[in-house]
Amino acid sequence: MDYIDWAFCEVGNIVVDIDRLSDAPRAYYTCKHLLGFF
Repeated sequence: MDYIDWAFCEVGNIVVDIDRLSDAPRAYYTCKHLLGFF
C-alpha cells in the first residue's frame, strides 16, 4: 500500500514543517512512525 504510505508521508511532512524540522531523515522517520499502527 505505497499510496497510503505516501498519503501519511504528506501528513508527516506537514507536521515536520510546522515543527521546523524539515530534515529528510526526520520527515521519513515521522512518516514511518505514523505508520507504526499499521
